[in-house]
Amino acid sequence: MPDKNSSVMRRVDCVEIRAQLNRILEEIDRRYEQRFEAQERATSAALSSAQLAVDKAESNTREWQRNANEWRGAMGDKDQTFVTKAEVMDRLQKIEEALGELRTVRDIALGRASQTAMFWSLGLALLGLGIALFSLLQ
Repeated sequence: MPDKNSSVMRRVDCVEIRAQLNRILEEIDRRYEQRFEAQERATSAALSSAQLAVDKAESNTREWQRNANEWRGAMGDKDQTFVTKAEVMDRLQKIEEALGELRTVRDIALGRASQTAMFWSLGLALLGLGIALFSLLQ
């Protein structure tokens, strides 16, 4: 026959065991909750850092694009405002032609000047000869 005390003991033991198991399960739940919260904080920090990195990369990309557009604009201005080799060669040829014409005009002017000087010299020589002859004849 079962002993009454042993049956009561078993019930008390079962209640204590159940209470102990509940405490153990609660402790396990608390630890899992702590781990979950730590993982959430770590994930949040990682996502925040990643967002900061993405924002910085986007900012750098915008800056680079603005600089690239500015550079393209400067190159476009250069193409529109700088003289091309063909234009320079054409202008040099025109300058050389004008210089040749100026040399011709100068040479003509110098030739006329030397002709005028020669005529003046000849005229003065003839006048001197005339005066000399007139003084001799008198």
